[in-house]
Amino acid sequence: MVGLENIKCTVDKRTNVITISVIDQDPLICATLADSARFRLQNFITQYRTSKARADYEYYMKLTEGAKLDYEESVKAYSAYCDSHKGMVLQADISRRDELESEKDAKFNALTVLNSQIQTAKARIQERTPAFTILQNASVPVKPSKPKRMIFVCFMTFLAFMCSSIIVLIKDMADD
Repeated sequence: MVGLENIKCTVDKRTNVITISVIDQDPLICATLADSARFRLQNFITQYRTSKARADYEYYMKLTEGAKLDYEESVKAYSAYCDSHKGMVLQADISRRDELESEKDAKFNALTVLNSQIQTAKARIQERTPAFTILQNASVPVKPSKPKRMIFVCFMTFLAFMCSSIIVLIKDMADD
């Protein structure tokens, strides 16, 4: 079972290089855990660094949707008014038409400004998204670094030799 003490993450502040190391008995598990930790860390860093820009983008999208509906309504109102007052001669009718046209133009300008804000927010998201470069992929080592099997086998052989020697000595003394 892998505990948190088996996974280490270090950051070199000078070069901004993040090193992930995993220690376990199975080398394939180590490589898999290191890849998984790298993937999750990349996602977290990206989400963290772009969260404000994404929130701004979503805010401008909502504003733009509302402004587009307002603009479409003003176009419909202007068109309906112009259609119903084709042969205008009264100054009141002309003034009302000009007022509706000004309102339509103002809403169009607001929509245009919000569209440019959306483009700026998209650019900000792209600007704040960090670029990741993998300097060295997780690899499966040829031989494990820990535990040292040869040392363990030698120690157990020595311990078995000592225990059997003591047992033989005790039996030999009991026979005398």
